[in-house]
Amino acid sequence: MQNDCAIGNNPKVIVCTPEPRDGAAKYAAELVIALARAGCNVVLLCPANFAYSESILQANGKLVYSPERDVSSASLLRRILRNLRFMASAARTQYDVTRPGDIVHFQNPLHLPLGFIFYRLVRLHGASIILTAHDPLPHRWRFPKFLQGMERRMLGWAYQSADAIVVHNARGKRVLLDLFHVPRDRVHTIPHGADPDNQRESKYPEFDCLRLLAFGGIRENKGLHYAIEAVQKLRGQLSIPVRLTISGKLYTAAETQYWKRCMQMIENDPEGIEVSEGFVADADIPSLFARHHALILPYTDFFSESGVAALAVSHRRPILATTAGGLGEMIDQFECGIGISTVDVTGVMAAIRIAAEAGHERLRQMGETGERKLCAARSWNTVAKRTIDLYFHIHHGPGRTAVSGLDSRPAIGQDR
Repeated sequence: MQNDCAIGNNPKVIVCTPEPRDGAAKYAAELVIALARAGCNVVLLCPANFAYSESILQANGKLVYSPERDVSSASLLRRILRNLRFMASAARTQYDVTRPGDIVHFQNPLHLPLGFIFYRLVRLHGASIILTAHDPLPHRWRFPKFLQGMERRMLGWAYQSADAIVVHNARGKRVLLDLFHVPRDRVHTIPHGADPDNQRESKYPEFDCLRLLAFGGIRENKGLHYAIEAVQKLRGQLSIPVRLTISGKLYTAAETQYWKRCMQMIENDPEGIEVSEGFVADADIPSLFARHHALILPYTDFFSESGVAALAVSHRRPILATTAGGLGEMIDQFECGIGISTVDVTGVMAAIRIAAEAGHERLRQMGETGERKLCAARSWNTVAKRTIDLYFHIHHGPGRTAVSGLDSRPAIGQDR
């Protein structure tokens, strides 16, 4: 039986990521697996130490390896030097594998200006560029403050150089339209897919206390300090105790001072707060969620989609979250949690009170409802179909979709 993307004169799609592990690598892997299963002629260009290679091969996906990339902690100078070495070899690999008419879909490219090398090589081949802007406006700029204007301009040039940009929610789209003046017809909203391993979840835990989880990369815009202070201030005020687990590792070295401040807050008043610092393997994620009633996400400044929020809801856990990025949309659309009305400790305390008063059954129902609605709307199969429509739009022109009547959605070039 001929599959969706194998019909007609279709381009080869090269999904490129320099990330060997963590959430960024997992997203790229899940996207490629879904595209391959939908019949797309796709290959993943990734580091040789890519953590999800076996999963892609098991799905009959294709891999091309650039050299291994070291992303362990190191001094600034060492990180710059090893990124330069990786860039030189990875750029050569990308150049060798790309052909005229290909579509090169970048996921988390190397920081600018290094990323421009890869864009330029695509253009030398006469191929097309698609960029997934996971974080359209970075929550933390990499350059010193006096160079941030240059960094912003470089980001704008990167956006303007792409034939199409994928964002995950309406707020991300507004950033590209209003701040970077990207033409509307180049910006396409395709949400983050639901976690495919959600069936590994065990039963909802007993409610002798409210166990909250803060999970993933540790960075300041996640508002961990608000969660810590809220749990400390609520001690003894609720009908049941509140426990907070922080599980994850530093997102970048730039977050070191912030994390030291958080740890100092915890050391000053540690009761009810547990810290598990370090990388959480995929195999350990189900048991981690199984011990907790909800995920807490007091994000401050954020225009992306929270992968950990989708992960939690996929594991039938409600979220306590602000409206930053696509979190407000998730809560409204999927009825999967409790909103944090103000981005401060008072707002976080209020949301925790509501969760404690909601009790075991109501929180469990939120998680189950959210999982059902999220997986129906954002399965990776759906994400793959919408992404394939975008590839057809780029390769064949506006208004074309991969298969006539594939579904009732508007063509990818139209506003949603």
